[in-house]
This record gives sequence, structure tokens and C-alpha cells, in this order.
Amino acid sequence: LEQCRDLAKRLGITVKPEHEFVESKSAKKPRNRPVFDQLIEQVKKGKIKRILCWHPDRLSRNGPEGGMITDLLDQGLLKDLKFCTFGFENNTAGKMMLGIMFVMSKEYSDRLSDNVKRGVASNLKQGKSVGTYKWGYQRNENGFYEPHPKLYGYIKKAWEMRLDGKTFDEIIKWLQIVG
Repeated sequence: LEQCRDLAKRLGITVKPEHEFVESKSAKKPRNRPVFDQLIEQVKKGKIKRILCWHPDRLSRNGPEGGMITDLLDQGLLKDLKFCTFGFENNTAGKMMLGIMFVMSKEYSDRLSDNVKRGVASNLKQGKSVGTYKWGYQRNENGFYEPHPKLYGYIKKAWEMRLDGKTFDEIIKWLQIVG
């Protein structure tokens, strides 16, 4: 956001605070970003004519949303795009390069997902830890779970208490006393 503000200042572009859009959702899957949808609606209503963004991959990493941006350019509803890290001209060659950047962003995102899945599967096959921390365990230097010297016994006892019919309140009180 700060780099976009700096670019706007260098280009002499005034951006109203209500026209600063920050999306926390992933751009990988379409129809999953409410802030992006708000931006598109503002463009369609004629309230926004230009978009200033850090990189094309911040706008889209999927076909439908990349197509929306290109379509808005084709319709003349979106006049221009400015990027901190990519030169764009609103002409045939510029839209082709923008499309290529969207496709490259999608490929990068898909490949990263594949690599993470492969790594997780490999770790699981080896018995190594993946994902979130497991109560009562710790990860050793090789990435394997092992019982935590102090906490494992408490968590094991809490589960045994639940199996014996104790309520969650009773278990929590016991944990507060021993912890």
C-alpha cells in the first residue's frame, strides 16, 4: 500500500481514502474476494476509472477475475492500470502482456500449491509433523512430534478424564489447578 501511495504521488494521482482497497482473501480462487467485488462494482458504476496496484498478481491469479479486468478495459469502463512493478499501456499489446502476467500469476500460485501439498505428503509419509501444533507434543529438530516433557501428561490425563465421563468444566478446573 505504501509503495502504491508513493507511485501515486510520483505520478501526481490523487487517491481518495475510500478508494484504497486492501484485500486479505487469496486471489487464487474466483468469487472469493468481497473487496475485489466492491472494486469491480465501483468501476462498473463509473466511480473508478483507473486502478493503481503493486503488481498484476494482486489483482488476479485466476481466469475469471483476470477476464473481468480485461473486459472492463475493452468496454472502456476502466481507462488505465498503473503498477509499481509492471509497465502497462491500455492497448492491444498491453492487454496481451497483462493477460500473460495474470496467467503467470495463476501458474505460480498453482505450482506453489502443488509444491506445498507434495511437501506435506512427504512429511506425513515420513511421520513428520505438519500443520498446526498438537497439544501435549513438541517438534524435535528433525521435524518429528514427540511428547512434551511437561504438557503431555496433563493432556493425556485430561482425555482420560473425559473418557471417564468428566465434564469439560471439571477438566478445565483440574487443568487450572495442576497447570
